[in-house]
Amino acid sequence: MLVVFKNNDNKNSLTKIYKRGFTLVELLLVLVIVGIIYSFVGGSIITTKLNIPLKLDNLPDILREIGSPPIHFKIYGSDCDKYMLLKNDENIEITNKIDIPLKDLIFYRFDIYGEMKEFKFLSYREKNKVEPVCLEFDIYKNGANSSYIIKIEKTSKYYLYSPYFSKPELFNSLEDAKEKLLNRSLNPKTL
Repeated sequence: MLVVFKNNDNKNSLTKIYKRGFTLVELLLVLVIVGIIYSFVGGSIITTKLNIPLKLDNLPDILREIGSPPIHFKIYGSDCDKYMLLKNDENIEITNKIDIPLKDLIFYRFDIYGEMKEFKFLSYREKNKVEPVCLEFDIYKNGANSSYIIKIEKTSKYYLYSPYFSKPELFNSLEDAKEKLLNRSLNPKTL
């Protein structure tokens, strides 16, 4: 609404314009409506993206689609049949098919001395029962993620998970993956 007042006291007949803004109630009403629409649309968008099967080459991307970090993903159990997905320490249910050959994976990373070593994840304790961990992947608050090389035993292919914002890369040898990781900045060997 535009209200115009003319001031006849001045020879130039100055015009003052007063604009009426939105009231607090109107603004709150708009926020409530936007929130309701987002709850319907936003939830369906996330569910749609989570219906993609989890694979070694898309794991970081799918986890980033869930929302803002920190995100912690773990597959565990003697048959690698259980999973845990935490976002900001809140458990999230996912319905994705997990299409990762979990029993055939060997993990490598640099130790504190900068040497490439095979490693196993620490066991997970659930309800007074200790379970082996088959795969663990984290996305940290700063956007970085877990960094290691994964060998698929049956195919002798190596996936490189770089620490900063890049897609996993596939290599034919451990040495090639190691060399690529060493050439990246912010790596223990290059510091």
